[in-house]
Amino acid sequence: MSGNRVSKDPAPRPVRPTPVLHGPRVTLRPPAAADADGARRIGLHPEILRLFGDEAGDEWRELTQAESEELFEALVSTDDRVTWVVDA
Repeated sequence: MSGNRVSKDPAPRPVRPTPVLHGPRVTLRPPAAADADGARRIGLHPEILRLFGDEAGDEWRELTQAESEELFEALVSTDDRVTWVVDA
């Protein structure tokens, strides 16, 4: 066994402030905790999964509370990525 240790939890990445962008038909804004319930209800819809390039079956299901929380943790803007939610 080598003396090198690999951390399973990487150091937190700096958070980049996410601007709010307003257009005539939509607003792009940072994700908020209040969005989690809507995302949970939208769930794993086959058409949405295909939009993001995932292989999807034909079945839809809601996200679990844990999956919804994990999704929003992944949507945090960082020093090299900005994420938005679309409000129409």
